Amino acid sequence: MEDTVFFGVFPPLKAKDNGDGTFSIAVSIAGMPPLTGMTAGELLVATGATTAAWQNTGVRLVDPDIVGGTFNVNTGLSDGEYSGTVVDGVAGAALVFGDLVYLAFGDSRWELAKADAEATAFGKLAICVLAAVGDGSVTKLLLWGNVRADAVFPALTIGAPIHISEATAGDVQVAAPTGTTGWIVRIVGYGNTADELFFCPDNTFVELA
Repeated sequence: MEDTVFFGVFPPLKAKDNGDGTFSIAVSIAGMPPLTGMTAGELLVATGATTAAWQNTGVRLVDPDIVGGTFNVNTGLSDGEYSGTVVDGVAGAALVFGDLVYLAFGDSRWELAKADAEATAFGKLAICVLAAVGDGSVTKLLLWGNVRADAVFPALTIGAPIHISEATAGDVQVAAPTGTTGWIVRIVGYGNTADELFFCPDNTFVELA
């Protein structure tokens, strides 16, 4: 990909080829504070009304294949890699790469998901892709895409649905929870390979009676 300036959009975007299979997209608006923290492979958006309030958020594109205005999410990942839509967040507990988490209503922090109760298995889900040492730590969350976490994920079945675990907080499992009233059955993705998860959490779930 050559360096490209996109016209006809506001603010104007400039895509820079980093020469290593990644690119950066910069946003520049005259008279506004400069964006900081630009990282190769991230599309960044500035928010906030003052210089101190500017924050960078966006979508991480890991070596994307840009075709016709879309991008292909990478497959064939190595352990610890991910590709897809990522947001920054604040952890509500210690998290490791590959943990399944949900966004808690009370404090907007990401907590370990578990299928033994509706409160910890519904709403917005994500996969942790930046480990957090504890409550209040900064983290990154994969909202949709492919991820491989060998130390956390069980052996996946290619093409089979993957569920929230009822046994261990933060885990996923191939088998759907069964047999206990109040447990939640919710699909969070499908196995691309025995190691790689296509994370695409279903917006619906079943509560066992």
